[in-house]
Amino acid sequence: MPLVQKISDQLKRAMYGDAWHGPSVLETLEGVSADQAASKHVDNAHSIWEITLHITAWFRIVALRLEGKDPEVTRDIDWPAINDSSA
Repeated sequence: MPLVQKISDQLKRAMYGDAWHGPSVLETLEGVSADQAASKHVDNAHSIWEITLHITAWFRIVALRLEGKDPEVTRDIDWPAINDSSA
């Protein structure tokens, strides 16, 4: 299997299931409400929602790189803001 396919497969497993490291991202988030995801219990820490947007951003960045593209990564892309379209 070519390296690009191996990386793509591992990304899919990490996000959707059968990940080598344990529960996938979606399995981990199962049952978490929007209110829980948006709440912050520690000052200056990211919420579950923010971390999920960050993971999704990097999933997309890696996918673009696997396609041979070189997307610019800014803070706004790396840590997208929570807004109505995030829900």
